[in-house]
Amino acid sequence: MGYLGQIKNGVVVFDGQPPFPEGLRVHVEPAGERSADTLSFQDWSAELHAWAANHRPIDHPIDDDRNSIYAGRGE
Repeated sequence: MGYLGQIKNGVVVFDGQPPFPEGLRVHVEPAGERSADTLSFQDWSAELHAWAANHRPIDHPIDDDRNSIYAGRGE
């Protein structure tokens, strides 16, 4: 399983919080420019699962109603 991230100031900064202990040696290689159009279904699915594993589930309902987003802004 892989984890995505970026190089910032010479340090790899992962997207989310991968479950790596401090000091763990890792192998890093450039991800390249890939998109859902160029990935096989298995690779795309593996990347989606890796991304989801790095994000905590939300334990409360999300209010995405447009009216609540702009409430109190003078509309």
